[in-house]
Formats: sequence, C-alpha cells, structure tokens
Amino acid sequence: MRLFIALNIPEEIKEKFVLLTKRLKYKTKKISWVKEQNFHITLKFLGEVKEERLPAISEAASRCVKEIIPFTIMFAGVGAFPNIKNPRIIWAGVKEGSAELKSVAAAIEDSFEKLGFAKENRPFSSHLTLGRVRSVRAASFSFEGLADDFGSFKAEKIDLMQSILGPSGPEYKCIESFVFGGKKQ
Repeated sequence: MRLFIALNIPEEIKEKFVLLTKRLKYKTKKISWVKEQNFHITLKFLGEVKEERLPAISEAASRCVKEIIPFTIMFAGVGAFPNIKNPRIIWAGVKEGSAELKSVAAAIEDSFEKLGFAKENRPFSSHLTLGRVRSVRAASFSFEGLADDFGSFKAEKIDLMQSILGPSGPEYKCIESFVFGGKKQ
C-alpha cells in the first residue's frame, strides 16, 4: 500500500483552487494540475507499506494528535518550488496556521521515525500543491494578479491516506482519521 499522512481540506476551499487552476491552465499547458478531489496538505509521505503495519501506523498517528488543539488554517498567495524562475511545483501558501502545521508535522516525523520511517531531509513547508511542472519552459507566466485569499477552515484531524496509482493519475482513499485531542471520529 502506498500511504501518506494528510490534512484534507473542505470542498468550498477546493472549489477556489479549481477556479485558480482553470485560470492558470490558459497560461501554460506544461503543468500537470492536481485534481479537485486530491487537494490536501501532505504532512508525511510513508511510501510503500505492508498492510500488516497498519495497526502500528494507526497507533503512532493516534499518539501524534492527542495533545493537538484544533487550529485555523488560512490559504493565501501562490508560489513555486524551488523558486518562481525555475518552478517544479506550483503551490498555494498557508498564511495562518503555518506554525501549528509545522508542529503537527514535527510530531508525526518523530513518531514515525520510531517505526522505521526515515525523517525528511528538507524542513517542512506549509503549502498545498496545485500542480507539477512537466517542462522547465512552463514558468513563462507571472503569478501577479492571482487571488491572495482562498479562505480558511478549522483543522481538526489528520488522515491516513492511500494513493492508488492508475492510468488517469493517482486516486486518494482515506483509510482512517485521527481527530485532534485524541477523540474518536
């Protein structure tokens, strides 16, 4: 099973990202845009995992969220990794809740390292991936004039997600949710 830990976002905010990506599609065709149903914030990519490891993964995720208090996330701004002049990933930024997301991601990293999952080499960056650049020349457009506010929502849980790769791209399926404060959902 190909797994990752994510913070999924509400439909009303996904719709705003869909409108944005539709506008950007007209500027370039050299970017593979994320499908509406796949918009999320990745907190930890676990990779290929044997199904028998699911109970340990579930326990580790449960431990991570016990002390977390729900918090607000506000999306604003658009940018690119590694930079705008040489983009590989087009993203929406997190204006509010970034520190809390970093804290959640750090707790997940620590907990999952104990299960044998390697820690990320790069520091966590609070963002939502909008698209992946297929050609270096795709960067010939500007982010100026794009919406600066995509809305906010209350983050109350994280999800263990399965990525099922198919001919039309990945399909994501929620395996289990872990509510902040250790409550059952």
